Amino acid sequence: LAPAAYEAWLRAQQRPARPPATPLEVRGQQQLAALRCTACHTVRGFAQAALDAVEGDAGGPDLTHLASRRMLGGGVVRNDADGLRAWITDVQRLKPGARMPAYAHLDAETLDALVAYLGSLR
Repeated sequence: LAPAAYEAWLRAQQRPARPPATPLEVRGQQQLAALRCTACHTVRGFAQAALDAVEGDAGGPDLTHLASRRMLGGGVVRNDADGLRAWITDVQRLKPGARMPAYAHLDAETLDALVAYLGSLR
């Protein structure tokens, strides 16, 4: 990127996440906390605990602008609804040794809510 474009991108990345816009996204945000995803992941403006606990390395990636990424897991899977579902439920198949546990036990409604919320984080 040109320096000005990079600076604009960097400023955008430093902004907090926008609040959930739909009831499904609200439920997804609630599930992110209830499932303790926020013990490792930060969502600026919502889940600061991980960031505040270990500044610079909360254990898992910062999810604040997750939906702006093309790929998940360092290029392992596309960052779309299907990719998010696969990553959440079967991460070890996609990236053996990843520090994130699989959440295959989640019911479809909870998984849909998480995917909706994470997919809204631009």
